[in-house]
Amino acid sequence: MALYPYQAQNEDELSFEKGDVISVLGKEETAWWRGELNGVSGVFPSNYVSPMLNDSVICHDPMEKKRQEHIKELIATEQAYIEDMRLVHEVFEKPLIESLVLSIDEIEKIFINWRDIIACNDNFLRTLRIRRDNSYGGIVRMIGDILCENIPRMSAYIRFCSCQISAAMYLQRLTETSSEFVQVAQACQQDPRTKGMPLSSFLIKPMQRITKYPLIIGKILEHTPVDHPDRQYLQEALAKSEEFCTQVNEGVREKENSDRLEWLQTHVVCDGLEEQLVFNSLTNSLGPRKLIHYGILHKSKSGKELVGFLTNDFLLFVQPVKFSLSTCQQFSFERNKHQKFKMYRKPIFLNELSLLGESDGNGSNNLSGNDVADNSSKTLRLKDLKKPIILLAPSPNECSLWMKRIVEARRKFLENEKNCLQRQRSKQAQFGACGRILVTVLEGFNLKAPSVRRRMPEGRLRLVVVEAEDLVYGKRGKCNTFCKVSMGSQEERTGVVSGTDCPLWDASMQFQVKDLLEDTLCITVFDKGYYSPDEFLGRAEIRVADIMRDSKDSCGPIQKRIKLREVESGDVVLKLDLRLFGNR
Repeated sequence: MALYPYQAQNEDELSFEKGDVISVLGKEETAWWRGELNGVSGVFPSNYVSPMLNDSVICHDPMEKKRQEHIKELIATEQAYIEDMRLVHEVFEKPLIESLVLSIDEIEKIFINWRDIIACNDNFLRTLRIRRDNSYGGIVRMIGDILCENIPRMSAYIRFCSCQISAAMYLQRLTETSSEFVQVAQACQQDPRTKGMPLSSFLIKPMQRITKYPLIIGKILEHTPVDHPDRQYLQEALAKSEEFCTQVNEGVREKENSDRLEWLQTHVVCDGLEEQLVFNSLTNSLGPRKLIHYGILHKSKSGKELVGFLTNDFLLFVQPVKFSLSTCQQFSFERNKHQKFKMYRKPIFLNELSLLGESDGNGSNNLSGNDVADNSSKTLRLKDLKKPIILLAPSPNECSLWMKRIVEARRKFLENEKNCLQRQRSKQAQFGACGRILVTVLEGFNLKAPSVRRRMPEGRLRLVVVEAEDLVYGKRGKCNTFCKVSMGSQEERTGVVSGTDCPLWDASMQFQVKDLLEDTLCITVFDKGYYSPDEFLGRAEIRVADIMRDSKDSCGPIQKRIKLREVESGDVVLKLDLRLFGNR
């Protein structure tokens, strides 16, 4: 079916109007197809037409019918899963909190980060529903890009699943020793919505769900043709889901590492960070966080007592809030279970950390002559991006161990950064585009706070996210809003604007356009949660084909106001500039 009218420029070309149904006779070239209309044949630009996908076509195509069934299965089971997760919060967690039979810390030992998982999957479900509702005739053409976008955001499962065995053991101990707890739990179980199932049977649902994603994605992929634009996205999504399951299982196996990261979560006050630091979670790009080394250290000049914790992505120094540590030179998690700590300084990422040489003047100048003689073998000389950090270890052996662990962790961190850059360059080299689109995210209004086919790029889309309007405040009572814009695996973000339901971003970004008919620009608005998950404020989608249609009579950028979906109110204003490559 013709998306736009086309007037033949040469004798061998075919003219048509928008909505005309063209019979395709051949696809010898990617950009120009041969077709027939009303008995007249000729060539025409392929990006001016779209395959007709209606119910009759689906009914006669068994493979596409199966594909749609599995996509519906994904959305329906996700909906049922979210309902079960919310049921646990409403029927079990809230009554237990209100009963006061357990402290908040004891409640968290059972439910861990249950509400974080609800927030994560609720956002995922909303994006699935928006894509389904925006699909012509209910036929979902693209689903893999959404999966690629959302699977990496499910890091809350790392913490939950790694703590699940401990939570189950604690729940069993309460059942055997606390009659008050048993009484409240049994009363909760009487709610008809539980269908008589105990709390323990619900607590395994997150692990069950995360292991089902590769199976469902595999079914969709199996019934997706090789030349389908969604196939490469689905292949990437399947790989991501399998890798994520491996990371979850790794977290479950490494119980000691998980327990110590949980100890840090409950014993270290991390005020002043730009976002919530969840120790037992995924790192930015190194997989699950691992605690590599820890121990007591002292500032060389002041003698201030610190505890250092080295993970695979940062080095953290903390200090006791009230009492000094014991005179023992070795740090013990068990011995300090009643002690509270605070950050001495923000975590230092390993790519910003280096070791100073023995002859470095900055290090030795901080020590007196006697100190150098007595402590040089115990002195740990570090440097971040700003200044040296000179510390004393309890012994020469401990100092040597710290240096060895830091050097090795930093080497792996930098090696991973290099590999990520190489993979990104490889993707860019393989990415085919037919044009570009410039997008400026201008502003938002009335927000409510609560793989692609391998061919040459067709263009570039430049975009300015201008603003949003009428965003609706949520439970936090104020907005710290930002906008995330994605097209397949490409993603950009605006900055955070605080204190208004009409944020003005005016943020420019651009995306490579690979398929004029299938590529979709996704705009999602969030309320930034520095110490809790980001809150969903709405999502909108716009097809590149629609941008191309609306830009035909414009010599420059066009401006669009788009309504946000899955929220009571809210709009985003965009400036869009689509530039096609070649003679398009």
